[in-house]
Amino acid sequence: MRNFLLIISFVVLSACRAPLEDGISDPYEASNRQAHEINKSLDKNIIRPMAIVYGDIAPIKVHLGMNVPMTEYFNLNVRGRYIAAKVPFLSNPLRDPSRADGGEPDYFHEHFVGDVSMNLHYDIATLNFSVYNITNADYNHPGDGEANAGDGWVVNEDGSMDTTVRATGYRNSLVPQALRSFMVTLKLDL
Repeated sequence: MRNFLLIISFVVLSACRAPLEDGISDPYEASNRQAHEINKSLDKNIIRPMAIVYGDIAPIKVHLGMNVPMTEYFNLNVRGRYIAAKVPFLSNPLRDPSRADGGEPDYFHEHFVGDVSMNLHYDIATLNFSVYNITNADYNHPGDGEANAGDGWVVNEDGSMDTTVRATGYRNSLVPQALRSFMVTLKLDL
């Protein structure tokens, strides 16, 4: 107990000192200010411009979800996500200024996608019915990497795809997402 009181007294008394003439009593003030200036400079000159130039980051993303157990055997799950409009990565061919749209593609609109899943569980069996993209939103994701497979396809006059036009790689610059789709699963715990 005596050691404890001695430690407490030391801690309390060590905090007591007269303030410096400028009113600041932080011994690390100079190094903290220097580190803060370096961080501000990095953010202003490197981080922020990279985020603007390289793109592919939606300024607003909201993901919502709710799981509702309806009964002992029935469960309802609802999920939704809102993604604001975005610009693809700088390396994406869609950003090429020589394109007809001036390298400012309008493929990545804001969108809301909702999913619903219903589970019926009894004994060893779980039956699941899911509807993905229940809102039937038509949206795209920007491709990744060098996007060397192009941003679309060449169509023949009859409407079929021209298979003689070859891509230089496998990474698309434009990745269309599935419209409304359904899935039914049965899980057995044996």
